[in-house]
Amino acid sequence: MTLPMEGRLRDGIAAARAKRLDDARALLQQAVDAEPDNPLAWFWLAVVAPNAEAAVSHLRRVLALEPSHVAAREALAKLLFAQADRMREATRRLFREAAAIAPENVLIWRAVVQLAGTPGEALAAVRDLLAFAPDFPEGRTFLHDALSADARAHAAAGDRATARERWHEVTALDDRNIEAWIGLATSTDDQAQAQDALARASTLVDDASALVGSTGAAPREDACAEANASTGHVAPSSLAPASRTVMVVDDSPTIRKILSLTLENAGYSVIAEADGESALERLADVVPDVILLDIAMPGIDGYETCKRIRSDSRTTYLPILMLSGKDALFDKVKGHMAGATEYLTKPFDAATVLAAVGSACSEPA
Repeated sequence: MTLPMEGRLRDGIAAARAKRLDDARALLQQAVDAEPDNPLAWFWLAVVAPNAEAAVSHLRRVLALEPSHVAAREALAKLLFAQADRMREATRRLFREAAAIAPENVLIWRAVVQLAGTPGEALAAVRDLLAFAPDFPEGRTFLHDALSADARAHAAAGDRATARERWHEVTALDDRNIEAWIGLATSTDDQAQAQDALARASTLVDDASALVGSTGAAPREDACAEANASTGHVAPSSLAPASRTVMVVDDSPTIRKILSLTLENAGYSVIAEADGESALERLADVVPDVILLDIAMPGIDGYETCKRIRSDSRTTYLPILMLSGKDALFDKVKGHMAGATEYLTKPFDAATVLAAVGSACSEPA
């Protein structure tokens, strides 16, 4: 006896759930043949499809019939992304092969750089490109950007030594790169080198401010943007509103200086305090938009400081980003229990700090 369409569809779904894929495909194919406009049948046929190409085809059919089908949209997006990623990898291998055959072809090397899967691969490709074409017009910019990206990646992975090497190369290319000098300061264990790098970054920030002071026309972040534009940079956040104020509370003078330079270069006003007591005293006079609060401090620690800030009605809802040299779940849980909005682990890079501060500033009070 031939099952009605509803029976084939029901049994096909049951077979799919039982992992009897061949039976499921046969039953579901019969279901879509009998009722080609049924999105449910096409969706389950995609679930048991023998390959990604067939699944993509079936899911496209689902969305043509029912554009709001959430599961089909999510599944199709994942499949298409995976296909694109495989195609990108295959394309990258082809360009690499082409570059080996015709290393003098700059256009091929440009494609290899743009298709690199990681910052390290991109940097290696740029170095190869410049070995064959040292006078390539965009080579300096390519190298600068690749070195910076690789430095950030190594810093994020905890490889401070390699990050430091990359930042050294960046400063050799452009000694007015504020991010690179701050990167050097955060990636070295030599306090003298850190202070020298911070002093250089501070001078560059002051120079940018001087551009404004001479005209008295533009706010600080515009001056930073102009100064960076003259050296080929874009300030990490000329988007930060000048009215935003960040309080940095940390007993390390180096950390306070690094965070202050990073935030000021991004257009924020900064109040720096060395411990919890002084921070609480300062909060009696001024309420910032965000607080960056270290956990391990002499006197009252960051947890207690955070609790006291939360107990004041003026600062109850103030975003507090806690800083620690550890990446332990216990510290994060304890920080959130004390009232922290977010938790940042040292060492951190400028992009991470600015993203967290920017997100905190955008949160409704």
